[in-house]
Amino acid sequence: MQAYRDTYAPLTGDYTQSALNLGRIGELERNVDTVAQLLARLVRLPNGSAVKTAIKASGHKTACTHFDEPSFVDLQHLYSNLLAKLPPALGGGSGEAAGIVGQLKQALTQGQQLIRGAVLANVAGKKVAKAAGISIYFPGQRLHPSYAQSIFAKHNAWNSLIQQLMRA
Repeated sequence: MQAYRDTYAPLTGDYTQSALNLGRIGELERNVDTVAQLLARLVRLPNGSAVKTAIKASGHKTACTHFDEPSFVDLQHLYSNLLAKLPPALGGGSGEAAGIVGQLKQALTQGQQLIRGAVLANVAGKKVAKAAGISIYFPGQRLHPSYAQSIFAKHNAWNSLIQQLMRA
């Protein structure tokens, strides 16, 4: 990692490299699936438009670490933003929304721990300083047709959440 940093730091502030424990990725993938299902449930509630806005704002390029391919964001940064933006978007709601938000906070916090456990080593330049080592597909305006063919999209609710966010 140090050699990678030493090579790229003088050239650009836009670099990142991670070493992952692939044995921990399955658990993280299940966590992303749970988060996506909970977010989708919130979007379907009566105040779902505010939730949708908060989710989009959490992954927007002005608020979340993006990379050379802007359809990908840092997962840890996205989770942090969701923890900060969703409860205010719901106005401290009660009932069903409060229960889902409680589950979501737990899943997001667990996801952050899973990310830290899966990333063995990580370096990032100044322009992507909050990159914690794992990115996820989060397109801003258009879902690329090939994404639906990926194994992750076929076996995870993340794809359907992204589709739901893209609808007006």
